[in-house]
Amino acid sequence: VQARFEQVPRNRRTDPPLNATALMAVAARDNISSIVEFRLRPVAARWRYQMYVIVDKEYVFWWDESMKLQYFKGVTLYQPAGIQNMSHVIAMFDSGVGVEVMTDGGHLTVHVYMPYTFLNGTGGLLGLYSRDIRDDFTLPNGQQISLQSTQEDIHMRFGKAWRVQERVAIGDPNQVASLFHHDAIPFAHYDDPNFLPDFGLPPRLPDWAERLRPEMESVCADSVSCQYDYVITLNKDYAKVTKQHEAYALYLANEANRKYPRCPALPKPLNGRKSENKYWPGTIVRFSCDDGYRLVGNETRLCREDGQWSLGADPKCIQRKVNYEQIQWITHQDNYEGLKGSAAYVGFNAGNTTRTYEFRPFSQNPRVSYLTTRGCGNGLRGRHFFQIDGEVWPGACIEKAL
Repeated sequence: VQARFEQVPRNRRTDPPLNATALMAVAARDNISSIVEFRLRPVAARWRYQMYVIVDKEYVFWWDESMKLQYFKGVTLYQPAGIQNMSHVIAMFDSGVGVEVMTDGGHLTVHVYMPYTFLNGTGGLLGLYSRDIRDDFTLPNGQQISLQSTQEDIHMRFGKAWRVQERVAIGDPNQVASLFHHDAIPFAHYDDPNFLPDFGLPPRLPDWAERLRPEMESVCADSVSCQYDYVITLNKDYAKVTKQHEAYALYLANEANRKYPRCPALPKPLNGRKSENKYWPGTIVRFSCDDGYRLVGNETRLCREDGQWSLGADPKCIQRKVNYEQIQWITHQDNYEGLKGSAAYVGFNAGNTTRTYEFRPFSQNPRVSYLTTRGCGNGLRGRHFFQIDGEVWPGACIEKAL
């Protein structure tokens, strides 16, 4: 998961540049999955959608309920019910990692959900995922800096160490290449290694703005993050959104630490998908299969209050094919039509040519019987195939006439 920060915009064009950055874009990839990028749209482009969502350099959209779930290589994109302006999108990766991106008043917020299998093996700007606050400032090379470090020291030694690069040296584990798609603005436009934020903590209002202190205290209370954003921007709406999302992050942390049963991880079936990455009591997980596969087992599982999944067979996705004897029995029926009313076909592929005959009552089509019987009986390299309702169903080539 990578994030792109840009300089906070000024309230007025005549104001001096603000020495702070805000989250503007997020990109994520899981092993060999598609690259998913979320960008906050410019103000003039937010009249319909709030974000750009880009998958493997292609823009994707949600404009009706039928597109609520969209499937890509190794990742499922989901827009929650009731959201119609792309202000809240969740990426669920096959490994169990979830990336939730939201917009609120022109601000971008991201939450990363990770299963326990990533514990002690995942690090970055968000800290080392170890449930130990003391190792949060771990560098890419494994070294740590003290929690008592100054804000400037944290920025220079820790923050800049996790900076992504446009190009990286082969074999250098301390460099990470950018996942972002720079279709309009080059990488160098965002990459300013000389940028220095305002390190003042606790934040202090300038003397000429001291009259705004009552407003800041009313909006922020004791939230240092909110106070910092207020002091930097002098924009109460900006600071208010910061406080709201800080409170939501605290709520999520408290929920994650609550001592109530959780169901064990439920893997998605091979060649299939699942609808949820959360395993709290009351969660319903739905399974589905990729095109060309059908689901065997329970389509849904419920996480019960005792921390166990509802009874059911583990879902599997198997290819849409049936055995030879079943097809043979079906094609013996006179006047047979496919399930959708289309004609059934039967034929034999000898490897170099393919002959397909429309199936009619068996007694009226001896050529089909002759071709398949001769092909199998003489051991020709090939196989029976049957096409029903537009799908091809391969079967084993055995010495048996139709």
